[in-house]
Amino acid sequence: MTVNIKDLCRLLAGDGHEPLSEMAISQFVKDGMPKAARGTYDPLKCMPWYIGRLRTAAQARMGETKDGKIVALDEAQRRLTLAKAENEEMTAKERRGELVPLELHVAEQAKLATVVKQKMLNLPARIAPKLVDLSRNETKALLTAAVKAALSDLAKLEEHGADRADTKARRRARA
Repeated sequence: MTVNIKDLCRLLAGDGHEPLSEMAISQFVKDGMPKAARGTYDPLKCMPWYIGRLRTAAQARMGETKDGKIVALDEAQRRLTLAKAENEEMTAKERRGELVPLELHVAEQAKLATVVKQKMLNLPARIAPKLVDLSRNETKALLTAAVKAALSDLAKLEEHGADRADTKARRRARA
């Protein structure tokens, strides 16, 4: 059984779709679609060829993620573009000293935690001798003052540490 070009245009388009153009069929023939004779086509040979063409076109517009999900390449391209833009923004912030590398931040926080620990552990030994023969209110006032002084010292250390971290980040950015 063979069909003419107009019937093939309708067959390949499918029910409910506008028929393909005769020019499209001519291009398909140039691209390798089988032709029975001049102006006639075998739909049983043309349909599988056309389906293969559509699948190839669809696969060209699709990609597969590492976890096996099929994604449109335009979506993958959009995600890649966003990731690149985010990376550039972070690099620029790091160069300007607005962003401190995580390992530097962790190291500074570890140093600060060590200082806090030492200040708190030294507090009882430093204050205990002064507490002898004090009333409850005097003891409370002395302990409160000592804790506030320790916290004030820590705040100054933290500010100094932040300044050092900022300076280190700027030096690394220049290098």
